[in-house]
Amino acid sequence: KGRRSSFNTRKLSNRATKSNIESVQHQGILQKKHVHHSNKRVASVSHWKSYFTVLSGHNLAFHKNQSDMEKGAAPSQVVSLRHCKIIRNASDKQFVFHVVLPDESEYALMADTAQSLSLWMQLIAHNCQMDETEMARQML
Repeated sequence: KGRRSSFNTRKLSNRATKSNIESVQHQGILQKKHVHHSNKRVASVSHWKSYFTVLSGHNLAFHKNQSDMEKGAAPSQVVSLRHCKIIRNASDKQFVFHVVLPDESEYALMADTAQSLSLWMQLIAHNCQMDETEMARQML
């Protein structure tokens, strides 16, 4: 009668609040290329690489593959999307968009279809706290 389930007795730390404990909103394969570092220097390694990508809250996690993610392996990189900008340039390859972080680091991301591109952009823009009007302007 005096027993309590462990999940009811755990306290959340200040960092682990409801706002940053969010479920996976989207996942799938994206190609990624680091374009600029935070000091606007062109990235030294600028080739496309495929990642199993997971969008959760304000974080975009890049895993080597889906199997590693499912095994609980740490992602290769996690990018915070808070206050980022989404840019779609006409000069880019098909299905490519850019994520520019507040420190001016920039990543190019490439989806495999127009539908996938649109979905990733919408979800990331939402998680960047960018409104739909701003996103529409960026896509022109």
